[in-house]
Amino acid sequence: MLVFAEGATAESVKETTAELEQHAKKAMAEAEANEEDVSMVFGVATSKEGHITQQIRKLCKLGEVEEGKMRMAILDIPDEGSYYAYEGEVTAEAIRSFLADFAAKKLAPAKLA
Repeated sequence: MLVFAEGATAESVKETTAELEQHAKKAMAEAEANEEDVSMVFGVATSKEGHITQQIRKLCKLGEVEEGKMRMAILDIPDEGSYYAYEGEVTAEAIRSFLADFAAKKLAPAKLA
């Protein structure tokens, strides 16, 4: 899961990063307990200059950076290059809901461009 926070405030980035860290730690603990690889990695993009971030935004059709707004997406490359883009305000609750919907296979996949 990636949160695109290039135009967000420092406080929003801090809160979002803390939320993602909780999910990352849980994913790592589950993987370790089951002696498996981690099923998902988490990241927060904060630089408008990052080539990788720009490329992922383009491939996922997320549009340009908007000041004060964040976007998030889950890339599912093994599933024939699928991704899931969240539409709406990125909050702690939205992150939890988006992850739960992904795990329950409630989201409709799109294909990377």
